[in-house]
Amino acid sequence: MLDMKQMCKILGVSLKTGYGLIQENKIECLKVGRAYKIPKPFLLSYLKIGPSSGRE
Repeated sequence: MLDMKQMCKILGVSLKTGYGLIQENKIECLKVGRAYKIPKPFLLSYLKIGPSSGRE
């Protein structure tokens, strides 16, 4: 489970861009209170890596 700062560091984008990706529903996330939490499989799905990406 990643927080916004960790996700943005992995993607190499700013926090503003990271929040934009979430607002545009490009990356699925969970909202816990006021914080966004991004499960690793959701980030891998966005990056098209792993079993949930639809590739065989």
